[in-house]
Amino acid sequence: MKISIHELEKHIKILSDLDDLQNLMEDVGIEVKKIEEDGSDTIFTLEVLANRGDHYSYAGIAREIHGRTGWEISPYLIDDLPVKNNITTVTVETENCLSYTLTEFFLPNGQVSGTLNEEQKKVVVLSGSNLIIPVVDVTNYINASIGQPMHVFDADKVDGTIVIRETVHGEKARLLFSEDAVELPPGTIVVADRSNILAVAGVMGCEGCQATENTRRIYLESAIFNPVKIRKAARYLGVQSLSSMRFERGADPALVKQGIKQAAVILDSLGWRITDGIGLCKEWSYDLPQINISLSEVGNYFEMDVTIESIRNTLSRYGFGVRFLGMNDLVRIEVPSYRIWDIKEEADLREEIARSIGYNLLPSSMPEAIQPLLPSLHLERKKSVENILIGQGFYEVFTDGFYSEKHRSRLGIDESHPLWSHLRIINAEDRAYGLLKNNNLIQALDLVQTNINVKNPHIKAFEWTRTFHPNEQAENSLGEEKLVLWAIASGQYRKHSWNDSGKDVDIFDMKGIVEEISNALGIFLEIKQETKDNLILPVGTCLHPTRRASIVWGGKTIGVIGEVHPDVLDSWGIKNTRPCFMEIFQEILDVEASERIYIAPTNLLPVMRDVCILLPKELAASTVCKFMSEQSDWIESVKIQDVFNSEATGYKNAVTFSISYSLTKAGLDKFLTDDINDQTERIVEKTLRQFREYSIRRR
Repeated sequence: MKISIHELEKHIKILSDLDDLQNLMEDVGIEVKKIEEDGSDTIFTLEVLANRGDHYSYAGIAREIHGRTGWEISPYLIDDLPVKNNITTVTVETENCLSYTLTEFFLPNGQVSGTLNEEQKKVVVLSGSNLIIPVVDVTNYINASIGQPMHVFDADKVDGTIVIRETVHGEKARLLFSEDAVELPPGTIVVADRSNILAVAGVMGCEGCQATENTRRIYLESAIFNPVKIRKAARYLGVQSLSSMRFERGADPALVKQGIKQAAVILDSLGWRITDGIGLCKEWSYDLPQINISLSEVGNYFEMDVTIESIRNTLSRYGFGVRFLGMNDLVRIEVPSYRIWDIKEEADLREEIARSIGYNLLPSSMPEAIQPLLPSLHLERKKSVENILIGQGFYEVFTDGFYSEKHRSRLGIDESHPLWSHLRIINAEDRAYGLLKNNNLIQALDLVQTNINVKNPHIKAFEWTRTFHPNEQAENSLGEEKLVLWAIASGQYRKHSWNDSGKDVDIFDMKGIVEEISNALGIFLEIKQETKDNLILPVGTCLHPTRRASIVWGGKTIGVIGEVHPDVLDSWGIKNTRPCFMEIFQEILDVEASERIYIAPTNLLPVMRDVCILLPKELAASTVCKFMSEQSDWIESVKIQDVFNSEATGYKNAVTFSISYSLTKAGLDKFLTDDINDQTERIVEKTLRQFREYSIRRR
């Protein structure tokens, strides 16, 4: 957000130069990203704390500075307006509307509305809003100034009683500046009259009742809503307004009437008159939170003397009430209304005390020296795997352990699929975090999609994480966790350079990584192509059926590699790239390395024979290769030499197998050509019989 220092000086008396002010603001958690000169004014571009809704206003920033410095805060200029209770024209039907006022203003006959002064307009524009019409500009100015979002309705366009309620299934609303109506999810808080939805509460108004330049009578809404409800509605609609940003982080209930009073002063200067006082429809009726703290425990924590006077001087500047309970050293702290959403426990108060003093000014002492432990074998092996991935250009990432049912549906699976069953979060505050993940492909594809959207198509990422699987037989009767390593690569694996045309990612890049891991850990990891879904890990069924393989150790499948299935990519909207995915269990880190035995090479050269066989796509060449290698004691090895597919082969895979015969294995001192040819023919005949159901044939 951007702020004007001239406007900030209306809220607090600044007693330092701009450099010191910048350092001060950054020390209290308000980062100054950029400083610009604007005539006699200075503009600060700020990055505020995500959980501090009160920082999204000049008053909140001034209060934060006052908490550290004690500089004088300027009082609000307000009208002492009468409050009118039991308004018959408004009904509040949902408990998620925590406080609500609706106040009528009118423009006397023959009078034209004035406009904000230039400094006020500047505040509106810096906040990220556009200048629209004066009455709307006033609400945007109040939101930026003190942090109370408000909304304006054209009173003459409202049909009957206004109701604040929650939507039912199938209701639609046409948001401001949109062409079509959108369906709202059930439970969305809305402001409605007899005929239409006038606004999605806390998010955005709707077409049909907005004020225009011809409006002569307005209803000015000032309210506070459940932050979780606002966040869900804004996320569903894909809308992030200045109001929703403030409401999502928790608005100040004390500002509901305060905002109307301050707006009334400005509207009066523009020629608007209030009809009959503030219309209070529902008042905040909750007690402010109270937290007990121990002076001795706080003193031990900071390694400094703490008294009731020092605590009172420190916290009262931030608006906290401080009362000594008279027993032991307990002090009761009352949380101010603008901090009820983020101050929950004693640890939060300790943070306020630390920021008031200044982290750099807190006493410090060195911890007791402890003999460091040597890294475990598990950590050393983990580091060696990380070095392989980093050496290949991969970056470590950290993702959520949750996702939504919408994400699950993107995999194109049904209830019969092994990935369908999940551990659920009961009463999750956000539907995006309703399921504990049982695979990592969802987060991997979200990562690819996000990077592609910001024009970064070349991705290499990995994560050490865990997945969660329902299991009533588990110790906790709920489920079990599996530690896994996953990686994904998309776009170019090798970038284009003056002497290299580059290379796009394919499954063989992932195969190479697995082979490097196998060598580094000293264990044999077999790459085994699998075309049947029941023979591969569940996540492997979301990979291309002919471009995937299992990772096998000791006869057990412990991982999977492959190219992501095109249908899955379509559901993520990923085009023009073929991401390759790997997932492997971390148990390989605890497998004891096998002893490496040196075998001196023989001086007897092997005898080679090549055989070409036509295979259908559903039969893996590796399966045939393994079978052939077991058909004679003379065989040293059988390798896949070449694969060819074209119209000439009937679009079957023409696979060339290279059979190597060893004198040492055969126990002979020489081979006769006829004997080798006979062996080869018998091996081919056995292979054709073994896989005759696939209609394979020699080429």
